[in-house]
Amino acid sequence: MLSVLGIGIVALAILTAVYRSLRADPSSSLPSNDAASLWERQAVSYTADSLGINLPWLDRHNGADFTLSYNWLDTSYDSTLVEADLAEIDAMGVRKIRSFCLMEWVFDLRDGEFRLNCEHAQNLDDFLDRAERHRIQVISVMGDGNYDSRPLDGKFQWSLIQHSKGRQVYAEAYVAYVKRFRHHRNVLMWEVSNEPYGSLTWSLAAQKLGVTQEQVHEYLRLSYRALKSVAGDVPVGFSELEEREQDKYHLFGNAVKRQALIDDSTDIYSMHFYRASPDQIEDFRALNGKPKWAVELGAYNYSDPRAIGHPLPANNELYDGRKNYQAVPPLAQKLMNSGFSLIMPWAFSSNAGLVEHNKNGTHTLGPLALYMKRQLTPDAVVIDS
Repeated sequence: MLSVLGIGIVALAILTAVYRSLRADPSSSLPSNDAASLWERQAVSYTADSLGINLPWLDRHNGADFTLSYNWLDTSYDSTLVEADLAEIDAMGVRKIRSFCLMEWVFDLRDGEFRLNCEHAQNLDDFLDRAERHRIQVISVMGDGNYDSRPLDGKFQWSLIQHSKGRQVYAEAYVAYVKRFRHHRNVLMWEVSNEPYGSLTWSLAAQKLGVTQEQVHEYLRLSYRALKSVAGDVPVGFSELEEREQDKYHLFGNAVKRQALIDDSTDIYSMHFYRASPDQIEDFRALNGKPKWAVELGAYNYSDPRAIGHPLPANNELYDGRKNYQAVPPLAQKLMNSGFSLIMPWAFSSNAGLVEHNKNGTHTLGPLALYMKRQLTPDAVVIDS
């Protein structure tokens, strides 16, 4: 029979084990008595094939805002900072990244055609070469249309995709881009566009011109068909936001929209999720026919505490290291159990809650980044900051 002291020691050991388990993986804190949801709570294990990260662009390590406010592949390209970022990602055990390497950043629009900028192209060569030396594959994002009269992107030409000749100009430019960079064997996917349909909601340029979903679809479809002849075995397609709560962002989960706007324009069902809990993501187990990737994943990425303009209240939890860490592992767990084969949290840059870029060029990993490192390098000593 155990003494009171013995019982206390056993109880303490159990509580300690539970605490460590929850600290290592927030998804383990989910209740497990709902039999209808047990499938989404099955334990999952991650490998370098299934867990990557977004490295969208270079952080200058100067404390400034690092959205798409500059072309990081232009003459300001900093190979020292790039190498430091890739080395840190390598040390995390990550072998797949997603980076904005926009076509308009390495090509210049002149006389109605996109022409290669040799100097900028060499910077992209350098980036891809460095990634390969770190055994890292790259999803190369070639297009982004979030343009609201400020230089937020590669200055995507919305007016071109409104007519067939302009769409052909873009398709030919993407073909030239792939031909120029396809010798890099570590390209994981040629991503034609980031959130092209979603951009119709928040791009002032697209709204002013009256760009339609049908025009975006024709641009994506034509580009996809043109690239399939030159991309070889590397997948081609685009990625898009997915939200069940808002019809305008509910594309992959809506069979009619998926057939009309997605299926003929991509090799991958490549989705973005910014939610707080697994119940906010629908069951994608029945969605088959193409690989399923979550190439952006995080907690809420907008501020609307009273839910005035959104179905759900939020306060940019994506950028709160603790809250984002609480959200992502359970979301990823459900997605993995739904048949997703790649999960990529947002982001190594532009999210100080996940990774802080120090002015001396070093990095401080936040809770989610440390969790990822523990998953991918279980034999390494990972010290919480």
